[in-house]
Amino acid sequence: MAKIMVRWRDDANNQWQDERQQDVEGELDFIYFQTPGQYRTRQWEFNLTDAVPFTIIAAEEEVTPLGY
Repeated sequence: MAKIMVRWRDDANNQWQDERQQDVEGELDFIYFQTPGQYRTRQWEFNLTDAVPFTIIAAEEEVTPLGY
């Protein structure tokens, strides 16, 4: 079974956050990662463990503006 790994870095920082993993169950599988923190910009990196076809169709992020 393939796994997807995600990591991210905020505000053009050189250091990536710890990688998180989740199993990919099959076609049209939904994945969910909780990635907390405060940032102005965020860069994502996704990797798969197996050579299987994979497409990100949509991404959604829930944010709370800080108001300053």
